[in-house]
Amino acid sequence: MKKGYRIAPEIKDQILKRVREEGTPIAQVAQEHGISDRTIYGWLTKGISEAPSLGELVRAKRQNEELELIRQQKHTRKELAFRLGVSVSSLYYQSKKIVRDWELNKHPAYGYRRVAIELKINRKKAQRIMKLFGLKAYRRRGRK
Repeated sequence: MKKGYRIAPEIKDQILKRVREEGTPIAQVAQEHGISDRTIYGWLTKGISEAPSLGELVRAKRQNEELELIRQQKHTRKELAFRLGVSVSSLYYQSKKIVRDWELNKHPAYGYRRVAIELKINRKKAQRIMKLFGLKAYRRRGRK
C-alpha cells in the first residue's frame, strides 16, 4: 500500500473486530489488507484508552469516598499510614530534588543547553527539570 494512504474507518473497525473478537492473527489480517502489522498494533494500543468498566468506576468511587472520610476525620499518623497501606516514615517524606530543581525558574527563556551550562549540570537533568516545570525556550521567528 502507498505511504500516507488513509484507511477508511469502516475497514479499520472491521479489521480490529476480526483481531479482537474472532482472534485472527494480526499478521494474517495485515497481509490480507496489504498494510503493515505495526499499523494494526498501533490501532490496538490507541483503542486501550476506552471508557473504564463499571467495576473500575465502582472501585474508584469507593476509594474516593474512603479518602474523603479520612480527610475529614482527625487520625493519628499511624492510623493514616495503616489505612493507606504505607509506612509511617513515608508520610514525613519531602523530596529535596524539587526544591533544588526550582532554581531553574531563574532562566525561563534559556534552552536546555544554556541552562545546563549556567547551572553546571548535565543536559539530561536540565531537560528533565524543564519538562517537569513546563519551561520552554523562547524561539525567535525567522524573517520572511
